[in-house]
Amino acid sequence: MQIQQVTRHTLNELVSGRLAASILDGAWSPGQQLPPERELMDQLGVSRATLREALKALAEDNLIEARPGVGWFVKAIDRPNVARAHKLAAVYRHANAENARVCCGANNRGCDFGRQPPMVIKLTGATSSRGGPA
Repeated sequence: MQIQQVTRHTLNELVSGRLAASILDGAWSPGQQLPPERELMDQLGVSRATLREALKALAEDNLIEARPGVGWFVKAIDRPNVARAHKLAAVYRHANAENARVCCGANNRGCDFGRQPPMVIKLTGATSSRGGPA
């Protein structure tokens, strides 16, 4: 039996992936302001430094923009940044699928791992696929 190599991602990659997935899933519309950093930190269960690194990565990929003294705003998903948005989201979704498979086994019997509401579980947990806004 062949064992697949374990994929490693940093926490800020997972956070930026989660936020990109939320943008793609329509949790925030183009031009809409993201929740305040403190709220995002609490929802995602991460430090301010981790969150800021993730936000910076999203800004570098032209998915969000910072407005000093105001906050972070979602930019329109267009041809140049759609592939990068999907790639970031895939990192998060793949990590969650892998966690669910390890936790629940292939048949998911007797496990509530993917049945909990979104944004209740920290990044070490998972939400169901396309389980709603983050």
